[in-house]
Amino acid sequence: MNQFKIGDECYFIQTYKPVKGIVTRKSGEFLVIKYGEGKGIRLRATRLFKTEEEAVAEAIKRMPPQPQRRHSNPYMYDH
Repeated sequence: MNQFKIGDECYFIQTYKPVKGIVTRKSGEFLVIKYGEGKGIRLRATRLFKTEEEAVAEAIKRMPPQPQRRHSNPYMYDH
């Protein structure tokens, strides 16, 4: 389990992209992360990563599968 302290940099996944933030508060297993211009979020420590590479690897695991392309014309019906 990752141990983060106040002031540590961390990464988390937001819409399948890693976002860099700074831990500003710790309360039990939850941490408040400040990122961007005045943005913040409260997350469990298990959703945070030490490096961007770890966050990218986890984002790839969580990506939904790509839909299958149709190889036929939609106007061709089964007769």
